[in-house]
Amino acid sequence: MSLLTTANQVWQNDPSLAFLIHGLNSIFIFIKFIVALFGSIAILIGAVLAGFRYFLYQLCQSKRYTLDQIRLDLAQTMILSLEFFVASDVIETMIAPDFRSLGLLAILVAIRTFLNFAMQREISTLSQGKS
Repeated sequence: MSLLTTANQVWQNDPSLAFLIHGLNSIFIFIKFIVALFGSIAILIGAVLAGFRYFLYQLCQSKRYTLDQIRLDLAQTMILSLEFFVASDVIETMIAPDFRSLGLLAILVAIRTFLNFAMQREISTLSQGKS
């Protein structure tokens, strides 16, 4: 049962309590949006930095960045952003906990956990080759 459904049921008994529940729902939706925004910003910044470093690597023959270091930094940024997206999905499920949203959350977390595991393996491989 979602917070909005609970608010509608409570409305008949106490309108001020329903208003409070609706307000909390709005706050959680805003927090979910902010957390997802942080994940998107992390990906954007990581991609721009990786593109800039790749530009320096390819065109300017910069010795400061290697291709493996660029990939390592981008992978770490993507893992961080995946954590933000999982947190956002957990907050969304907390707002409307029904079986559909719980199932969707389980599938999304499973996919993102697999991606996280694969990227962590890639990072370890790149880190071992770097040292």
